[in-house]
Formats: sequence, C-alpha cells, structure tokens
Amino acid sequence: MDDDKTEGENQDSTETIPTQSPVLPGKATARYGKTLVASAIALVVGLVLVMLLVQSTSLRQSPKSAGGSWVALAALLLCCVHLYRGSNWARRVLGAFLAFIGLIWTLQVFLRLAVQPTWGIFLLAVPGALTLVFAGTLMFSKSVREYLTLQRNSSGTLGSRVLKAAWIVLLAYMAFVVILDIWKIV
Repeated sequence: MDDDKTEGENQDSTETIPTQSPVLPGKATARYGKTLVASAIALVVGLVLVMLLVQSTSLRQSPKSAGGSWVALAALLLCCVHLYRGSNWARRVLGAFLAFIGLIWTLQVFLRLAVQPTWGIFLLAVPGALTLVFAGTLMFSKSVREYLTLQRNSSGTLGSRVLKAAWIVLLAYMAFVVILDIWKIV
C-alpha cells in the first residue's frame, strides 16, 4: 500500500521556514547609501570648517572682502542639506566640488614631492585620495542613487519650502553683493 503513494507524497517536505522577515535588497542598499551620503556630508562640513578656520586666521583678508567666500560656504552647506533630502543636482554639485578639491590637494602633494621628496608628504596625500573616493562614490554609487530616490519620495513639502526660501535669501544676498561691487567700480 505504500507503493501506491503519488509522486508528490514521495518528495521530502523539509522546507525551511524563515524565522525573520527578509530584508528587501533595495532597503539595505538604500541604508548603505545613507551611510555614504552622511559620510560625504561630514567630509564637506569638515572642509567648510577648515576653510572658515583658515579664513578667520588669515591676516591678508579683511572681513569686508570675505563676503563672497561666506556666501560660497553657505551655498555648500545648503547643498549638503539638499543632498540629504534626496536631490540629484546636489549630488552632482558636491561630487564635482569634492573631485575638484581632491585633485587640487593631490596635485599640490605631487608638486611638493617633486621639490622635496620626503615620506611625510605621502601622509598629506591621504585626505586628497579620501576626497576623490567620496567624489566618485557620490557620482557613481548605485546605493547612493537608491537612497536619494527613497528620500525624494518620502520628503515633505514644508522642508522643501524652507530650503527654497533659504536659497532665495542666499541668492538675494549674492545679488546685493554684486550690485555693491558694481557700484564701487562706477
């Protein structure tokens, strides 16, 4: 009578039932992208703080003539906020900024190495290489793009309105500075 079993009954029924809910691959990739974006933002904020420190200790530049650089630093910080909220244009702008800074830093290290070759100069190449890596990550990483898409779809309208207002104030200030510079020439 055991020989009369159907083919489906003869198969092993040792299926494993998962005990945890499976993690969606898109969510895990987006979580990794969030970490990369947060690290890139931390790098940009660190660069901005270094620029502010160098600018404030510079004896050659008066605070009056530093208006344009403060505007540029404010624009970089606003780009960081836009990047965290999922903006693709901010990803491109900050990626290009980091690539530019990384190339300049690395070129400067190689020029100093040509003048005075020491092993300590190679340590200066680490921040330049790190900046180039983050630029490439922002520009070409699939997980960063997935995170930005997820952020764009879940962001609210109040935050975007506040950011638009901040950009309008920043652009109005830039226009005011340009008009004052033109007025000084005339």
